[in-house]
Amino acid sequence: AAAAAAGQGAFAIAPGMPVVASDGAAVGKVRQIVSDSRGRVEQVIVEARGQDLAVPAGNLAAGADALVIAQGAGSATVTED
Repeated sequence: AAAAAAGQGAFAIAPGMPVVASDGAAVGKVRQIVSDSRGRVEQVIVEARGQDLAVPAGNLAAGADALVIAQGAGSATVTED
């Protein structure tokens, strides 16, 4: 099921969606969407090079056909499952 990112520029996010850097370089794909009790997206788990990265929703923007991680979004953290 797709979820909409919270905020003014709401857009659909779905598992499997490609994720790219602000320069267009491929990063990975959406593995999981983490939302609060109201359904607002808090972070997106991105599968990148065999690791899961937790990217805060505020660091994401809608691209033409992919999610874009904002430049300087160094707050992505590796999650351990």
